[in-house]
Formats: sequence, C-alpha cells, structure tokens
Amino acid sequence: MGITRIASAQYCQYDANNREGMMTVRIANVESEFAAKVLAQKLTEAGLAIQTDEAVPQRIRVEWAGESTQLLVDVLEAFVFTDWQYEFIDKKIGALHPYLNSDEQEYVALLTFHALKNEEDLIAGSTVQDWHTKIRLAFEGIFEEREQDRVFLDGVVRFRAREYLAAVESTIHDMVDQFLTDREYEEFVSMLRFMLDAQPATSQVLNVYCSDELVWICDENGELVRDSEVSNAATQVSEGEEVNAEDLAMSILITRSPCKIVIHDSMTDPPWPSFAETVERVFLDRATRCKGCAACKTFENEEQRLPRGRKRAHVHHTPGE
Repeated sequence: MGITRIASAQYCQYDANNREGMMTVRIANVESEFAAKVLAQKLTEAGLAIQTDEAVPQRIRVEWAGESTQLLVDVLEAFVFTDWQYEFIDKKIGALHPYLNSDEQEYVALLTFHALKNEEDLIAGSTVQDWHTKIRLAFEGIFEEREQDRVFLDGVVRFRAREYLAAVESTIHDMVDQFLTDREYEEFVSMLRFMLDAQPATSQVLNVYCSDELVWICDENGELVRDSEVSNAATQVSEGEEVNAEDLAMSILITRSPCKIVIHDSMTDPPWPSFAETVERVFLDRATRCKGCAACKTFENEEQRLPRGRKRAHVHHTPGE
C-alpha cells in the first residue's frame, strides 16, 4: 500500500493555556517522489513545522500538534491534485513521448492538467470531488494510526487512486493526439499561406458557400466558378481517386488569389477544422463572413424544414439578391 507503520512521538511541553502543562506533538516523515520542495513550502505556509534533508530531498519531517491533523490532511489532499499531479503528468509525458521538446511537453501537460479539473466530468467512473474524498479519507485513516512516522505519499495515491492515474494516462494520450493534430493543421495552413503569397492578388471578389453536403464558389455575379486546369491537375495528383471537394475549392481560391472572399457558412455541425475556418486562417483579412444575405437565409430556412438526415438540393443564388 506504500505506507509503513512507525511510531508517533509524544513529549511534554508547557502550554500556558493548559494548566496541566501537557500537549501532544506528532512527528511523521512524508515522502513524495514529485514536487517535494513545493510540498515543503506549502506545509510551511500552513504553519506546520518541517525539517528537510538535502541528502534525501523527497523526505520531509513534519511536526504538528494533534489538533492540527486535519490541517495536514488538507494540505496533502490539495497537493496531490495540484503540484503532485502536474509533475506526475509532466514526467509521464517525457517518458511516453520523448520526441516532444520541452516547450511542447509543457503545453501538453497544461492541456492534460486542465482537462482533469472539470468537476462535471467523470474520471474512471467517479467525479473529481469523489477522488478528492477518497484521497482525503486515505490520509485521515493513516494519521488515525498512532504508531506511524512515515508516509509514502506516492504509494497512497497509486494504491487508492490507481484507476484515476490510469485515466490520467489516457487523457495524456488524448491531449498528445490533439496537439499533434493541431500542429499538423498549423503546418498545413502555413503551407497554404506560402502558396498564396506566391500568387499576386487579383481584383476578384469570390463567394464561398459551405453546406453540410457541398462546398462551391461563385463570382460577384453569382456564376459558379470552375477551373478546369486546377481540376485536371488535382485529378492527376489524386491518381484515380475521387478529388476532395474542399481541397479542390482551396486550390481554386489560391490560384485565383481574390482580393476579397465572402464566406457563406450554413453548416449545422461542422467538423474541426471546418473549411470556412481554414479559408479565414489562410486568407486572413481578405476573408469575411456573410452577415445574412438572401442565400444564407434560404439555406437556414431549408435546414429547419428538412427532416433529419435528408439532403437539400443545390440552390443557386446571385449574391445580394
């Protein structure tokens, strides 16, 4: 269980408020693999007497009056779910994902740490508050045993909250996957911006329409924009596979390099990243969102009328109608 039973020390000390002149003082050595210096600082800030040994930095000797036991439990419980947990996450990321540099590891650690703080989510079947209670009760049980002077904090957490720590590792993997996906997307956007910068801006104004089923481009007159050269090139690159409509649309936009793009986004449940978001990220101040033209209102009304799961027909509108 990570807990070794040892003797609690008692001695006599004069207390002006206690005519019998007796006060019980307890002593325990608390050991923590992670963030021990921070724990020492927090114990001191709580008014508990401590001693540390540079030769054994993970060990902290704590002295407290018997009535301060609950204060010690409070400090240890809070420490487990803050500094101890963060350093556990950070070390685990370094061990499982050594290809991440120090800044990337820190970023993923922060993502993971904050993801675990949502009190409404269940972690391994229990709420965050439930896990706090389990750890609190574990420490209370330890200090009720009068014959101890050594507490292995890491062992307590690993034994009492092993399912929680397994969920922490799972969350780390999710956050790393999210980070890598985000990084890949940022690199993709940077590549598209590089390609756009190589194209001289034109005086064209294009309208980009995004629905749950289609992406299409119209010019200022409402005419559908097609680019046979881009389409043929995309078909050749795809080697017989179906050309992705969003990739084709982005290729046309970059090739035409319009001075202004108006995005008409009627997607009801867009994925991340959506095509509209990517257009904004690539074209920056050249791209603006439509604030409610006739075409967008028509699409919105159609979406409200259609039964769930049924596709709407393509409706052609001239911008500004």
